[in-house]
Amino acid sequence: MAATARGGRPVSKPCACGRLHMDITDSVVSPQTGEVEMSKKDMFLKLDSKRGGAVKGESEDPAHPGEMVVLDFTWGMTSVVSTGFSGKETKPAQLELRITKYVDTASTGLMSVMKTNDEIKKAVLTVRKAGGKQEDYFSIAIQGGRITSLEVSSEGDHPTLTERLSLTFNKIEVQYKAQSALGALKGASTFQDEVTPG
Repeated sequence: MAATARGGRPVSKPCACGRLHMDITDSVVSPQTGEVEMSKKDMFLKLDSKRGGAVKGESEDPAHPGEMVVLDFTWGMTSVVSTGFSGKETKPAQLELRITKYVDTASTGLMSVMKTNDEIKKAVLTVRKAGGKQEDYFSIAIQGGRITSLEVSSEGDHPTLTERLSLTFNKIEVQYKAQSALGALKGASTFQDEVTPG
């Protein structure tokens, strides 16, 4: 489970499964509709496939028009121990990027991408702080991947359908930007990696 804190900032915490879980902490569930409010507009996914092109979502946000609105995501790394001539070696392994979102206009496009095994040319997940001066401060960009699973479900009596998909990738770039008390973004720190087949 993800650790939580107030202030609209995701808190990350490794769990026993080796994954780094990220979640927006200022989200609330409406007692009238059962839908997640506030944080549902703070995370966005932009996805372009090699053959099908851009998969359009329903975001009307000026900074992320036509992107998919994301409710939740998980991603992380784990250590894999292998035995060779020089003894045991520990290598990091990338876990899939898993996205949870509402069913929207992008859903059938994502289904087509998976059905045709279309390559993900590039997908960018962006996280923005809630409240105050809203700035994109965390992002995960992947390239050369595939949609490996897609699942649509309903939560109890809630009328809104949710969709969960898992994305593999060959390249990943994670970027974080610190933010000052006045809301100005500071310099970015970046992590990059490539997945080696086999």
